[in-house]
Amino acid sequence: MLLPDACDASQRHLEAEVLAAVADLSAVSVFRMVRPEPDALWLHVNTDVLPALLARVLPRVTADGVAGIAGVRMRQHRRHIELYEPLGSARVLLAGVSQGQQTYALSYPRSLPGEPLWDRKDTTPEETAVCPRTHAWPVALASGVLRRVWLFTELPRVVWSAGTCAVEWLGGWPVPQMVTALRHPVFGLAGVTVVECYSADRRVIVFVPAIVPFGGTSQVRRSQDHRAAVRS
Repeated sequence: MLLPDACDASQRHLEAEVLAAVADLSAVSVFRMVRPEPDALWLHVNTDVLPALLARVLPRVTADGVAGIAGVRMRQHRRHIELYEPLGSARVLLAGVSQGQQTYALSYPRSLPGEPLWDRKDTTPEETAVCPRTHAWPVALASGVLRRVWLFTELPRVVWSAGTCAVEWLGGWPVPQMVTALRHPVFGLAGVTVVECYSADRRVIVFVPAIVPFGGTSQVRRSQDHRAAVRS
């Protein structure tokens, strides 16, 4: 495939968490371009929404627990922000952001209640406690969807239920065209089989794994009934 998927479980896990954290933001207003590499993912972000994105991604301890993505750490570079996991090699890079834009964007999550964790060297006990084990292949699917987010006019959600996984989205391509795109032999998702498609207010494609993927963890949102989730 010419569009590379993430090469290991930690990279897929981080990408799945980023997608889940920002799923309520508009794909058009958030990402201008996506550049996937086997061991990293470059996201070109609209700087107008960078403060909101960082507030959803960067972890902090609040009175209600850990907000943001538990375990994620941040490095600032001259023209990009690096999100990474301290115990692995996973990286998501927010590209095309000047140092002045970084300073401005970070002022918002720093102003929120709670103690920032993204500058810590190690993962804290509070973060470890909120990282449950989840079946690996929904993580791989969510990672693959984020690497193909330009297919969607609104950011999609990946919904996990025992044995199947659904991709939900609003607007944009109807289900048949999206199925064709996601099953494309060159640019599509590897190792999944479409088992059901339907449209309501929210468009949905349900997948089952055609192969058993590598291990991983995620907080990908779970649902016991995809149809109920669509109608909610």
